[in-house]
Amino acid sequence: MAIYHNSTKIIGRSNGRSAVGASAYRSGEKLYNEYDDTAYDFTKKSGVVYSEIMICENAPQEFHNREKLWNEVEKIESSKNSQLAREVEVALPKELNREEQINLVRSYVKDNFVNNGMCADVNIHDKGDGNPHAHIMLTMRPIKENGEWGAKQEKLYLLKKQGEKDIYMNSEIAKEKIKNEGYEKVKRGKSYKTKSVDLTNWNTKEFLQSYRKDWADKINEQLKEKGINERVDHRSYKEQGIEKEPTIHEGYIARKMEKRGEVSDRMEINRQIKEDNKKINSINADMEKLKEIKKQFEINKQKINEKSEINNMEKLKNERKILNEKYQEINKKYNMCNEYKKNSDLIKEYKNKIESEKQYKKNLGLFKLSEKKNIDDRISKLNTVISKIENNISFIKNQLFPSGGSVPMTKTEMLEEMQKIEMQRINIENQLKQNENEIRQEQERAVKEQLEKDKIQKELQEEEQKKNKYSEVREREREGRPKEDLPEEQKQLIEQARKTYINVKIEMIKDPNNKELQKIAEGLKNILDKYKEPTKAINKAHTQNKNIGIER
Repeated sequence: MAIYHNSTKIIGRSNGRSAVGASAYRSGEKLYNEYDDTAYDFTKKSGVVYSEIMICENAPQEFHNREKLWNEVEKIESSKNSQLAREVEVALPKELNREEQINLVRSYVKDNFVNNGMCADVNIHDKGDGNPHAHIMLTMRPIKENGEWGAKQEKLYLLKKQGEKDIYMNSEIAKEKIKNEGYEKVKRGKSYKTKSVDLTNWNTKEFLQSYRKDWADKINEQLKEKGINERVDHRSYKEQGIEKEPTIHEGYIARKMEKRGEVSDRMEINRQIKEDNKKINSINADMEKLKEIKKQFEINKQKINEKSEINNMEKLKNERKILNEKYQEINKKYNMCNEYKKNSDLIKEYKNKIESEKQYKKNLGLFKLSEKKNIDDRISKLNTVISKIENNISFIKNQLFPSGGSVPMTKTEMLEEMQKIEMQRINIENQLKQNENEIRQEQERAVKEQLEKDKIQKELQEEEQKKNKYSEVREREREGRPKEDLPEEQKQLIEQARKTYINVKIEMIKDPNNKELQKIAEGLKNILDKYKEPTKAINKAHTQNKNIGIER
């Protein structure tokens, strides 16, 4: 049976590793590391059935030499915590012969890594133990057209300019913008504020997902050509909608320990996971019962709607909403009419004042120039006020008569309409109160009726009988295996059972001697107790070591 395994990890100095040493082990060769003056000899290693260096377009031809390639990597990566190489490990389909496996790996490496500017150290291992796999070590730094190593990242400076949005630019462009466009660097303490960005997409989640998917696609294409119906999927069980816990990658060491009669932690964990998956299937059977309970309650809800005045209440609420909107609209226009009248009266008042001032000025003597000037100033101020009021009147007119038509109703008609609407609202509120009382009584009766249904009672009794069978689910907490929440749908069903249990307890307060309600409550409680602790997912080794791959 074809399996999917594609895991990625980083080989770095921070964890005491060497790219030369890693390559020597995977190729089964003796390689000398100039960086730490160490010779790595793995010529006695067995199981290396194929080995090749694949270089990208810009790489020097001398990089075909494994020792030269990785010593150059060690040289350019000078810091003590440098990331030296990326390693992709894939499981090879046992359904393919050796030549087909090699061609599959070479095509995969070329399409996804070499064509993207990486050099690849490819080694296929097969010890005849049913676990053929390939190790693909990849360079992590791009190579420029001249054959020299390029930068992994680029430093960007934060620039600011008055009235412009802050931007990040590299050193060269930053110099131009500072010189020609008036930008300046943003300081953070004594230094400048910067950020580093990757110059390739090799570290992105999208790139990881693309080459994981391509591996599955290439395997499936090969299987199809050979007429094999088996297919693999690069997605996790969760992404596929499968309620199963994935097993962890065991490795040849674990299988070797088991053959010697020793207990391997990884294989023991996988045995536990497989047992747990069986129990999950049993849990799903319980969930089907809970789904049926939920279905029955939905049916009951529909009956309540049919037998009560809920629909009528919704109509009344809509009518109330419409009336409120209509009332607000008329009230707004009424207030505008008042404002219009008030402003019109003000204009008349101010125009009369202007006429009085003019008449007073006319009666003044020839030589009272100072007083005449004061009169002109007062007339000017009054005209300014009149102009503002006229603008306000124009705005009100546009609101009242947007199309230039006549008033839809008089102020008296508006008041009468608002009083009419208010009476309608009062009648609706009275009907709503009456309907709410009727609905409350209907709901109480319907819930009690629903709880007495023979089907639900039978299902809950069945759950009670199966309690012991599924009780071990709560007990299967193992050291180093953290919890994983139940699927969302299961959570919702369990929450529905909890609400049902509360409703039953409320009814038991009203009728404490009802033995039927007591049985139902007991059955629901047993189900809820069983799911207090959700099922577990991944073991301690998986969480502690991000480099462990997943296989199905």
